[in-house]
Amino acid sequence: MLDRSVPYYPVIMTLPAGDRPQPEVLLDQAEKLLPEGYRLVRWQPGMEQAWCTIEKEVGEFPTVEEAMTRFQWEFLPEPALLRERMWFAISPEGTAVGTATLWTGGYLGGMLPRLHWVAVQPGHRRRGLARSLVLAALSCARADELVFLTSQTWSWPAVRLYRQLGFQPWLSCPAGWEDNWNPKEAWRIISQKAGFTR
Repeated sequence: MLDRSVPYYPVIMTLPAGDRPQPEVLLDQAEKLLPEGYRLVRWQPGMEQAWCTIEKEVGEFPTVEEAMTRFQWEFLPEPALLRERMWFAISPEGTAVGTATLWTGGYLGGMLPRLHWVAVQPGHRRRGLARSLVLAALSCARADELVFLTSQTWSWPAVRLYRQLGFQPWLSCPAGWEDNWNPKEAWRIISQKAGFTR
């Protein structure tokens, strides 16, 4: 869930090229870390409702309908990429309970792989699902590609995970982010909450 008790500031993080295993090794690690009974699957047509439900339940959207509007705008125009790069964690009961995607984004001056929309439903947290999902998503990138993500101070528990996986703070301000860009304060808040030093 989002921690709205702290001030909101956006952050960007990068995982430099060459700082991770080959894709097949990452996917193997992702599957081995899953709790018993859980499995990873890639998106198939019809799973958009599951994505919307997960993202609504973690507080990213106020309604499933608003999540669906975002999904249709952002993902559906690229069905082949969607099938390859969106992952779900499936519970022992057969329900999608978490998701992560390796999409693309241009905030750093060129279209680059972007870790995007990582979420695990509250009742399935603290089981390693987010780590497995992130590793599965990262397996969709070449080992020689820089990967980035955007997040915020409200998601400091996720930022802690990203740091553990090798992502580093990006301090330069992207075009259009000037109004709320304050990396010094953002990382002070995250470091205090997550218990690490920048």
